[in-house]
Amino acid sequence: MSCLPGFTLDSSNRYCVSIYCLNYDLSSGRCIACVGGAFLNSSTCYANNCYNYSILYSSSPVCQSCNQGYQLNSNSLCGPSNCATFNLDLTCSGCSNGYALNSNGLCQSTSCPPGFVFQNFACVPANCLKYDQNLGGCVQCIPGFVQ
Repeated sequence: MSCLPGFTLDSSNRYCVSIYCLNYDLSSGRCIACVGGAFLNSSTCYANNCYNYSILYSSSPVCQSCNQGYQLNSNSLCGPSNCATFNLDLTCSGCSNGYALNSNGLCQSTSCPPGFVFQNFACVPANCLKYDQNLGGCVQCIPGFVQ
């Protein structure tokens, strides 16, 4: 009727499986597939981007905290911080207001200090038309401004 922490009832409600296990093979006693946002290692599912686990039972490690840039959700999985919409594998598909999705799949703040604007995932001087990240400076100003 109920399971220990870190486990959930399978779809037929006949036995308890790890909270991250999607498909469990009863004959072998092993998890063979994990939920989105988790990966399989030696028949045990682990949450992606987890910093540390609580391992009350070796067959069901539960994520306690996430790597930087990720946050723990209600399913004990790590999703990108400031993410508004998720893909099935728990990667971010859209960010909250004030954030933009970068090439690493994380939501980066678009807030810049006064006199700067957010451009190509960097805060650049507001009077800069073309900013070179490699040089770390403006290479072309908007009309009416000089370098």
